[in-house]
Amino acid sequence: MLAGAAKWLAPRCASLTLVARRPQRLADELGAIALPLDWSVPDADARLPDSGFDMVISWLHRDGIWLARPLEDLLVSGGRSIRIHGSASMNREIRAQTDPDPRADVKRQTVVLGWHETGSGKRWLSNEEISKGVISAIRQSDKETLVVGNTGLVE
Repeated sequence: MLAGAAKWLAPRCASLTLVARRPQRLADELGAIALPLDWSVPDADARLPDSGFDMVISWLHRDGIWLARPLEDLLVSGGRSIRIHGSASMNREIRAQTDPDPRADVKRQTVVLGWHETGSGKRWLSNEEISKGVISAIRQSDKETLVVGNTGLVE
């Protein structure tokens, strides 16, 4: 779902590491490093490198939220963590449950994914729309929360 963002980011950074269940094909296409990782494996964090990233973009299922902090711990001081969430996280109490406190020396941004109204109801965002939202967050480092689409909730 974030392939478009990875393709946009690859030529703009010195090194790109893709962490996902099956990142190899896209990593090969982009000249990136593939790090296969399944958050459902109890010791998944043991497969993470020691540190050294400027930015971490993470979209974790509720069951994988335990990896949020280990991923952010890979960041250099002053690094950026862009966390992607569903529309319910517009509610700060819900977001607090799914976003452990970041390190004090890390800037965290949140991309909240909503939907678009259609003539017959609503539709979820496309992969392209999701990637564009993440790219907007990358470009707007001063923005703490970026909402893509409608969420039905007010922060």
